[in-house]
Amino acid sequence: MSRRARVAPPSARLLAGASCARAHARAREQELWTLLASASGNPSGIPQKILDEKAEEMRQKKVMEEEINVSPGSVPAGQRCLSSACAAALNFQ
Repeated sequence: MSRRARVAPPSARLLAGASCARAHARAREQELWTLLASASGNPSGIPQKILDEKAEEMRQKKVMEEEINVSPGSVPAGQRCLSSACAAALNFQ
C-alpha cells in the first residue's frame, strides 16, 4: 500500500504560481540582457529596438496629423476644418 503526499489546493496554487513567475522572470531577464547588449553597441546608448519603436510611433503620429490637417490652399476659407454640422451651428453657409 503506497501513501501519496497530499498537497493542499492553496499550496498547489502557490507552487504553480511560483513556477510561472520563475519562467516569466527568465524570459524578462533574457529580454533585458538583449536590450543591454544592443544599448552598449549603439553610440547613443539606447537600444536599437527602442529607437525603432519610437521612430515608428512618430511616423504614425505624423501620418495621423497629416490626415487631420488640410492644406490651406485646398479648401475655401469658410469651410476650412468645419463639418457640415459645425458649419450650421456657426451659421456658415
